Amino acid sequence: MKRKMYGLLVLTCMMFVLSGCRMYMEYVVNDNNTVTTQSAIAYSPEEITALQATEGTTVDMSKLTLKTLEDGKQYYVAQEEAETITLESASEDGALLTKDIFFYPLDAGQGGVEAEFAEAIEYLQMSVSLGEDIVDSNANVMQEGKKAVFSTDLSANCWYAYTQKGKDLVLADKKAPVMKGSKNNGYYKKVPTNITFADDIFVKKVVLNGKAVSPVITKYKVKGKTTTNTSWYADGKSAFKSGKNVFKVTDLSDNTATYTVYIDTKTPTVKGVKNNKTYKNKATVYIKDNLKLSKITINGKKQTISNKQLVKKGKYKGYYKYTVKKKGTNKIVVTDKAGNKKTITINIMK
Repeated sequence: MKRKMYGLLVLTCMMFVLSGCRMYMEYVVNDNNTVTTQSAIAYSPEEITALQATEGTTVDMSKLTLKTLEDGKQYYVAQEEAETITLESASEDGALLTKDIFFYPLDAGQGGVEAEFAEAIEYLQMSVSLGEDIVDSNANVMQEGKKAVFSTDLSANCWYAYTQKGKDLVLADKKAPVMKGSKNNGYYKKVPTNITFADDIFVKKVVLNGKAVSPVITKYKVKGKTTTNTSWYADGKSAFKSGKNVFKVTDLSDNTATYTVYIDTKTPTVKGVKNNKTYKNKATVYIKDNLKLSKITINGKKQTISNKQLVKKGKYKGYYKYTVKKKGTNKIVVTDKAGNKKTITINIMK
């Protein structure tokens, strides 16, 4: 569940220059909200023979254990020492592990097995043991009630296992994820970096403009005894675009919410007049924004922005039209919804 574990295992495989790599990983949830983890690499007898025959390579057979893995074949397994970590640590990178729920997305860009790792994996066995008996899972094998064993099926979009309590929580959740750090339909000069999506149980998937978004940080905290709160962060600016940006956010119960954020980096457009120019009698000003105007003032007086001022046809179609008649200096200030501002000063001859 932690990418660094995959990375270490793949690196070891590459050091041995193997054509493929069989990974074995085990997670056991303990009563004190910790997780005991153990990882290993499995070698076929033929690979061990090849390694032993390689000049300058010594294979310490005392550190290898012959095991039958989930595919029914025997392998020599190099076992790492068991490590105890917190549930919070086990739920990094878009995974969720509690006493009652295990969920691990495998979708591209969603924190699962990355392509670079998948290419190096010939066979993977992962086992997860929860606090109570597992009643629902897409595991290949269920053992001793609490244990689910998964093998590498990258055609699946996730691995999951629930106890009865966990399944009841998922089925009872009717609330979609909420967006924080930004207003729905909000306008911004630059891409917000603090947008998060939180859910009572788990945010399963975030799609921005049709593209899956990876979590940079997944916050995890236990509420009471069973529920969790997980936040997803958009991965930088790569998936955003100028204009309308649409998030579709789905939780573990498949409740989906849609949120929209507008990015506007351009100042409003003012035509018909030029800054610091002088005009006879009056001047006609045409104003338009890349997305949406917020406020127009002429000499400090707020102007109405409505269809009444909107030009319906001709050269300035889509612009808002205003006439300036006051003699002397006139200051026009235009602000859009994102806060971009443009100031024009014109003079009308006295």
